[in-house]
Amino acid sequence: MRSWGKLLGSSLVGLGIILGLHNAAVGQSSPEEILSSRIQPRGTIRFNSEGAGFSHYLSAETFIPFFQQQSAGIGFFEGKLLMATPNTALGYNLTLGYRALTGNQRFALGGYLSYDFRNTGDAGFNQLGLGLELLGDVDVRINGYIPLGTRQVLLNQAVGSIGTIQNNQILLDRNRLFQEALTGFDFEVGTRLVPLGKDYLRGYAGLYYYSGESIADFVGVRARLAARPIEYLSLSATVQSDDRFGTKAWFGIGVSFPSVAGSRRRAPERGQNVAARLGESLERLNFITVDNELVRDRVPAVNPATGQPYRVFTVDTGAGSAARINDLLLAQNDIDIILVGVADTDGNTGGQGTINLPDGVQLLSTTVDRQLPTTVGTITIPALTPSNQRPTIAGTIILARNNTIDGFNITPLLSQPAITGDNVNLPRILNNQITTINAAGISITNSTGVQITNNQITSTNGSGIILVSAESPVVRNNSVTITSTTNPAFNRRGISITESTNATVENNTVDGGIGEGIGLDNALGNVTIRGNTVRNVGQTTDTNLEASIFIRNNQAMPISLSKTT
Repeated sequence: MRSWGKLLGSSLVGLGIILGLHNAAVGQSSPEEILSSRIQPRGTIRFNSEGAGFSHYLSAETFIPFFQQQSAGIGFFEGKLLMATPNTALGYNLTLGYRALTGNQRFALGGYLSYDFRNTGDAGFNQLGLGLELLGDVDVRINGYIPLGTRQVLLNQAVGSIGTIQNNQILLDRNRLFQEALTGFDFEVGTRLVPLGKDYLRGYAGLYYYSGESIADFVGVRARLAARPIEYLSLSATVQSDDRFGTKAWFGIGVSFPSVAGSRRRAPERGQNVAARLGESLERLNFITVDNELVRDRVPAVNPATGQPYRVFTVDTGAGSAARINDLLLAQNDIDIILVGVADTDGNTGGQGTINLPDGVQLLSTTVDRQLPTTVGTITIPALTPSNQRPTIAGTIILARNNTIDGFNITPLLSQPAITGDNVNLPRILNNQITTINAAGISITNSTGVQITNNQITSTNGSGIILVSAESPVVRNNSVTITSTTNPAFNRRGISITESTNATVENNTVDGGIGEGIGLDNALGNVTIRGNTVRNVGQTTDTNLEASIFIRNNQAMPISLSKTT
């Protein structure tokens, strides 16, 4: 709205100046100074060098009078086909105009309306042009340029891969390159300078103003020289300066045929023939002024699983973070990620008691960089509290669906498991150090796609990992240590997988399992047991069995058992 107001205000000022000059003109031209011949159609071939907001271009132009009042006025059509020479992209102008001699025959007053199109090679832009002019001893022109339809096109964008936590979102730097057609106007005043051929060298000076959606308003100054040394040849040179384009200079040369037929100009020393100027071409910027603008901002990272921006909450990461996971009211907050650091300010652990994770929540430590999937690819959240320590959770974590637990020291209460869940899908338990007494480290029933990887589990009088009715479980690269302070019991295996399908157990180390280090009961589907190390297996008094790997009631076809020590 501000740009439109300036454009309208400046147009009114320009119109006032034109009318003022018109009313100030005095004196009558003698009859012999008024040309009585009709203005004929003509064509022009023109070349313009590169200027501000446009490239070198060639133009094929036509000027066609469609209404004439002899020595009084003319209505005309002016059409131009423009071709940018660097990429042959086309544009055009379709213009209707009218000029009339004033009552004192000293000036011609005119106006026009134009529809313009420009193809830049990257995008197409449309524009409405309009203008007023006064031609005579002093020339005054004002032109307006108003983009129509889409005025801004995104050429490309790049989104950064490093996330910053702000206002519970992950923000990513974004650079967008726009191409934009500018709204603006120009205003010039000029007069004859010196005689040149059959006409004059004319000089003009003025101001211009432009604005855009992403491009800030700017004002510049412009000066121009124009000459027609012979009827068939027109020359121009322009220089302008502003804060946007800097200082630019360009020139133009045009050849017309059959010139202004029937409108011969008198020699300049015999006076200016205003009527002949009724057939001059309009002076305006033919190509739509376009410029590129790089816009830098930040956008929230979007969770590809939900299509919504990630919602992130922080615990023990410093100022502005919660003191415990329990303080977040998990059931009431829309949470995707909980980041837990080691900047403990209240003397407590990062979480206590029982922590029920909602569906989809990722519980991650911030002692290392984190990679997250987004709709623009994988991003990194730099470690908020870099450390060799792990944040401590002194409680039991109860899984829901699609949870991740990564990078913690988990020490639940006596006789409580560290991580447990029932009817869960796609849980990922990674890179944790788990210590339990009289309970399993990880105990999950009825799961699909569980991944238990790179954990260190120490259980006193309990088992390490227990999976029951698991579909496609993967237990990989874990270290499990079982110790006993009471009589060994049957269920103190390092890794126990029961009634599960398509299990993969590989590259784990089990030390001190009771009865069996790794046990599979009622296995189904394809089972892979590979690269595991089992040692110090103790005998159970319940069964008198002692085996590094124990497989019973197998229904799996086949079982792949290899490289186990």
